[in-house]
Amino acid sequence: SWKNARRLAWPLCIVRPLLFPKNADNTGAARAAVRPRGGGAFESRPAPSPQRRVALAGQKHKRRCENMMSNNEKTAPSAPSATFTRNAEKGGIELAFTARPDAETLTAVKAAGFRWNNARRAWYAKETPERVALAESLAGGVSLPAVSVAEYAADAETRRGLLLADAVRAETLRRCYAVPGYEDLPLSEKNALYDKTRAQVEKEAAAPSAPEKTRAPWAVDKDLLRAEYAKVWPRNEKMVRFCVDKAAAVAVLPDGGLIVIDKRTIETDFCFGESGYDYEDAQHMAAHARSSAEYFKRENMRGALELVNDLRDALAGVGRYSLIIREAAYYSQTPDCLLRGYRFEDLFVHELPPRSRVATPEETRIIIAAAEAAAAAHEKKVDAYLKRYGTSKVRAWTYWRDA
Repeated sequence: SWKNARRLAWPLCIVRPLLFPKNADNTGAARAAVRPRGGGAFESRPAPSPQRRVALAGQKHKRRCENMMSNNEKTAPSAPSATFTRNAEKGGIELAFTARPDAETLTAVKAAGFRWNNARRAWYAKETPERVALAESLAGGVSLPAVSVAEYAADAETRRGLLLADAVRAETLRRCYAVPGYEDLPLSEKNALYDKTRAQVEKEAAAPSAPEKTRAPWAVDKDLLRAEYAKVWPRNEKMVRFCVDKAAAVAVLPDGGLIVIDKRTIETDFCFGESGYDYEDAQHMAAHARSSAEYFKRENMRGALELVNDLRDALAGVGRYSLIIREAAYYSQTPDCLLRGYRFEDLFVHELPPRSRVATPEETRIIIAAAEAAAAAHEKKVDAYLKRYGTSKVRAWTYWRDA
């Protein structure tokens, strides 16, 4: 009844303050009393969770560390930088700092023999290898020119001379310190070795340089050949690489055409049949081929030398054969391909083939030069083979049989 409910209500007045404090809501979540910035009465704000309190503490600690580091960087003095300048007229060097260096650096500078010039605000001394090495170590290898900026920018000869002088000094110091025990030598011996080495370096620098090697007209330009052979086999990269690698020399004609002289292989198999040899001669030639380096070289050079001789005969008009240049080296090449073919033709008996023409004397000379270059390269290869293997890999036989 309502009377019983009234009797049960009074204990709630006692229990409520215990269960729900003043700064707590109905759910029991604690509230923090916070005074607003503008003053006035306190307002309640939900307190952060334990995880949030840990995160806030970490952020506060991080901000404190960052502030300490920034304060240390602001208060810490910056290390002074140094630059050194060579005085060519007085044969000395000058060392200048942006700020007063530490005591250890000053002690090393004074011990090296530098003296202070208050007017120029720099340390100066006569140039020696030890002092240059100390100045370079303090300045980080940065050396200023001994002339003004305007003179240095305007006078190209002076600029080149300064660069050459710096290179000579650097090379001299490098060679001096490469000598075993150089650092332990007395100062007089060091200076004598430095002067001797510098004179040698200056002599080498003044010597005329060797002329640059020019590209031979018959040299193989692999990029150009690769592009032209791609017009013959556009879908066969393997064949293109094979043809480019096989080229020994290239004759560039006046009209831009290319005649390729292929490399020759080294022959190690020699057979002597019954035609032209009797049994004893064939056996003798087979034994001779297996043991004679002269025969091996002569047979391997036969094709290259015959090509050169035939080209020279065509140029001189000796014999019945003429040098013919074909406008296309391959039937499948495109019209814009620069590859040309060549052959020898007896025009007294045969007609001139279609899309062909007789080579001019100038073109013949160009092809002869390329053929001679290919023959010389092949001779070097044969000599290298003989030097390495000799005739140990030669196979020679005959078809003759003892009846």
